Amino acid sequence: HRHAFGNTTLIDFLAALEESSGRDLQSWSKAWLETAGVNTLRPASVVESLPGELGGTFASFSILQEAPPDHQTVRPHRLAIGLYDPEGDQLVRRRRVELDVEGRETPVEDLALEKVPALVVINDDDLTYAKIRLDDASFATLAARLRDVADPLTRALCWAGVWDMTRDAELPTRSYLPLVLGNVAAETQVSVVEGQLGQLGLAIVAYGDPSDRDASLDSVASA
Repeated sequence: HRHAFGNTTLIDFLAALEESSGRDLQSWSKAWLETAGVNTLRPASVVESLPGELGGTFASFSILQEAPPDHQTVRPHRLAIGLYDPEGDQLVRRRRVELDVEGRETPVEDLALEKVPALVVINDDDLTYAKIRLDDASFATLAARLRDVADPLTRALCWAGVWDMTRDAELPTRSYLPLVLGNVAAETQVSVVEGQLGQLGLAIVAYGDPSDRDASLDSVASA
């Protein structure tokens, strides 16, 4: 109503959102709308285990934020962290923590003393725009049973995460290949299947060891 029959600017729009949200969006606009590059978010934790205890608990848990070398902007993020454990033949979220992430390291105090899950998903529910990384235990869980993640959005985030790790040379093609072949058949959306197989082909041809190329392509064709 304030701007009926008139023209507005981005500043007018942000001002209205600031009133309703109670947040300062001017700095947010500078970080998100006036800069380039994609941030990478990865988990960092210290795990303590008692004798005879399986998995252990988080003594501390943090989210580390990185920026590409040519665009060193570290942005504020509103995101959720999902903790997933086996439930029957599925991986189901047992807890969700939502928080603001700012700077290069953000402690997540709500996860201190939390039992370590089978899978930690940063940016659960896809609330922010960033690349996400997986800890070693979570990647091992996905390699064995990504197909069992019950929620399709979470499954899509996991697929995107392992692909980003492969494309950014943090995960070798020889590890990406069995993960895809072992889990993609459970997907019911043809676009997901086509996307994963297309990325796998690219990884084999462009990123993998050339001496393994023919054998890898044969294994994909057979699967």
